[in-house]
Amino acid sequence: PLLLPSFADEEKLQALKTEFARDWYSPRFMQRKAKRQAPCPVERNNFQDMLLVVKERGMTVVPTFSLFAGNRGIPAIAPKLAARDAKGAAKASGLCYANELTGKFLERFFSFIVSKYFSGHMEWACLRLDDGVTLEDGSFVLCECPGCRKNHVKNLVGVIALLKSKGVAKVVLTDGAAAVRKGGLLTSELVKALEKAKLKESVL
Repeated sequence: PLLLPSFADEEKLQALKTEFARDWYSPRFMQRKAKRQAPCPVERNNFQDMLLVVKERGMTVVPTFSLFAGNRGIPAIAPKLAARDAKGAAKASGLCYANELTGKFLERFFSFIVSKYFSGHMEWACLRLDDGVTLEDGSFVLCECPGCRKNHVKNLVGVIALLKSKGVAKVVLTDGAAAVRKGGLLTSELVKALEKAKLKESVL
């Protein structure tokens, strides 16, 4: 994970450096590996340099956003956008999509990324929904304010529509935990909502 300094001052960036676990399979050693690390701030133009190298090698970068999963980053940068619990208190993760400031922030956020790193055209984008309902401690991650409670599918469709408006050709939805829990965001209701919004063909 990379931190984008343009969206936070140094003090808030330090607060975002929450250690996380990485777990992967190594073909070289034929075994699984794991380690803990903190997100790395993007320095100068090294992210653009990485994208150029990847493009020169015939590969495609698919940026992944955890806007509906257990995202601690954006609420930490902008607490006013944080999801609310049933009593109206701000949560440590997630966003309140009933808050018009959230829409304005995401508009600026995606515009910045698409224009700065992808020359105005992002071919692919991925939205992680893995923790879209409950976190490891059992807490509910989505906003529970009256404006969000019954509109989570509508909010997800809205984010997809926003990505499309920024020139994203295909949006990939991932939910690795869908097979082991119920009540996720990948539902038949979502498919119907995408069809109604004429976005179904753009989502994988």
